[in-house]
Amino acid sequence: MQVYILRNGVTTYLSESTPLEVVHIDKLGASAATRITERSPGQDGDSDIDNRLEPRTIPMIIQARIIPGWTYKQLRALLNERFRATNIPIALGFIFDDGSTYQIDTQSVGDLDLPISLENTLIIKVPVILRAANPTFYDPLTTTVNFQLSASGGAFFVPSFVPTFFGGSTLDQTIVLTYDGTYPDFPLLTVYGPITNFKIVNDSTGAKLDLTGYSIASGDYYTFDLRYGRKLVYKNGVTSDNRINEVTSDSQLATFNIEADPTVSGGLNQYHVTGTAATGLTKAVLQYHRRFDGI
Repeated sequence: MQVYILRNGVTTYLSESTPLEVVHIDKLGASAATRITERSPGQDGDSDIDNRLEPRTIPMIIQARIIPGWTYKQLRALLNERFRATNIPIALGFIFDDGSTYQIDTQSVGDLDLPISLENTLIIKVPVILRAANPTFYDPLTTTVNFQLSASGGAFFVPSFVPTFFGGSTLDQTIVLTYDGTYPDFPLLTVYGPITNFKIVNDSTGAKLDLTGYSIASGDYYTFDLRYGRKLVYKNGVTSDNRINEVTSDSQLATFNIEADPTVSGGLNQYHVTGTAATGLTKAVLQYHRRFDGI
């Protein structure tokens, strides 16, 4: 297995003594959780409502070893550079022997303990603590699903693909997506015009995104950024061109997601996309990452 960090576009492997390697890492299993409860006057006990994951703290022991071309001073500077606390995130990644890759987005909490040992200047061991505000791991490879009029330009990486067409300008398509992550992902959806009354429904959860009453012109596109902390709807890639007012009030921007088993049995998410005044240029693109609570 390989372990790496990705920071500011630079990948540093921590499993090959070049010259850093991780010798111990902890807190990679299922996240700590808090139960959300409520209690009415006179109620014995309480009512269990929901579950929320807590941020994850990942402690590691990093070893820096002198190799040709490196000095003791340079090793210390490298450790400080890679793990000091800044606003630049650290993606911590794991590549297993079967090739599967998992990442988690973290920040360093700093406070590196780098004492100077006059007895041994060949190896430095230092504890490092990373904090993940979102405690879930994800596959960094983006999965893409397309909804289009033409079956020839249809979806890929989709186990079940069931298009239904009514005339040349009506988009009415259902895709069953088997999601093998263990935690839901909030995707990115891009809708390319021309299309009128666009709507997508996750039939497995009942959540929908609905633009009924509005049209997207040919050459234009709308982006639904459903990631946590975003929840944006904007036009032609310009986030300031806010179109959230065009989304119907009964849409679920906050909860529309790709759901995992057991909330959706077997991870089977069925999406139904509809719209009118469509052409061969019309398409909706759903992009997501497989997400896991623990590896």
